[in-house]
Amino acid sequence: MEPVKILLIAILLFALFHIFKPLPECEFDDDDFVKNNPCVCNGDKVKTEIEDDEGETRYQCIKPPPSPCDLSCQCEKIEKKEDCNDKCKWNDNELCVPKEEEETENQGDPENQGGTQNQGGTQNQGGTQNQGGTQNQGGTDDNQGLYSWNPGIAVMCSSNDVGRGEDAVYRTMEENVLSWYPNKTVANSWDSDWRDNIKINCNGLSLGEDMGEKPPENTVVKCTRQQPFGDQNARFLYKDGKLKYIATQEELGKHAEDGRNTQEFSCHGLDFDETTNPCHQKDATSYCSERGFFNCHDYVQGCPECEYRITGCIPKS
Repeated sequence: MEPVKILLIAILLFALFHIFKPLPECEFDDDDFVKNNPCVCNGDKVKTEIEDDEGETRYQCIKPPPSPCDLSCQCEKIEKKEDCNDKCKWNDNELCVPKEEEETENQGDPENQGGTQNQGGTQNQGGTQNQGGTQNQGGTDDNQGLYSWNPGIAVMCSSNDVGRGEDAVYRTMEENVLSWYPNKTVANSWDSDWRDNIKINCNGLSLGEDMGEKPPENTVVKCTRQQPFGDQNARFLYKDGKLKYIATQEELGKHAEDGRNTQEFSCHGLDFDETTNPCHQKDATSYCSERGFFNCHDYVQGCPECEYRITGCIPKS
C-alpha cells in the first residue's frame, strides 16, 4: 500500500503545482497581440479581448482608462496643506482639491488675472474672453495646434480619454468622434506618421467604431462593415483613395484574371466614389423596374426607394 500512497501524493502535488503555478508574463507578436495566453500583463496593464480583422478573438495588454474619481479621491485624502501639491491644490475652504477643479471654479471670474485663462491673448478688455487666443473648437481645450477639427489626424488623449486607455492612439473622424487604432499594422496602413501624434484634451469627444486595416491600392474589396450600399455582396475596387463599385460579374472576372481576388476589409473610414453608384446611371423609374419583384423593397443607400404595386416595381411616392 505504501507505494500506492506515495504515487497518489506525487500526483496530488503535481496537480497542485500546475493549478497554483504563477502565470508567465505576456509575450507579444509584431502587431502587439498576446501570443502566449494564458499569461499576465505586467505593470498596470490589463488583458483585453480584441476582435481582429478576421473576426478572431485575440488579446492585448492595455492600460485601463482611469476612473473619473481617481484624482479627486487622492486629493480628498490629503489632510495637511504642506502635503497638498502636484496635481492637487489647497483652496480657500482649507480643503485639498484637484487643480483642474480649482481652475474650473476660477474660470469666468473677471478678477482671475493670474490663472490660466486668456493665455497668449490680450488682456480681457470689455468682457471679451480669450482675445487673440485659440477658441476651444471640437471640445479640445489643450489642442496644441489643432485649431479646428480636421479628419484623419492621429491624436492621443492627454486627459478625459474616450475609453481605450491613456496609451491609445486615435484617428479623428467626423466632428468630435475618435476611432481607435487597435494595433500598429492598422495604424501604419492609414498614417505612417501616427507615432507623431498630437496630444489633446478629449473632453466632449466620443469614441466611434474601431479602425480596421486600410486596403492597398487596386484591391478588390468586400466590406465586412459599413458597406456603402448596405449590400453584403457588393464588390468594390479600392483605387485613388476611394471605393469604386464593380457593377458586373464580367468586370469582377477581369479583376480576378489580373490577380486581384476579392479580399475582406472593414470599410469604416473609406470614401465611396459616388460617380460609380449604379442608380446614378438611370432615372428612378428605370432603376426600380430593373429590380423586379424580389429585390424591389431592398433599399440601396443613395439610390431611389422602390415599392411594389400592381403595375410592378416603381419609385416610392
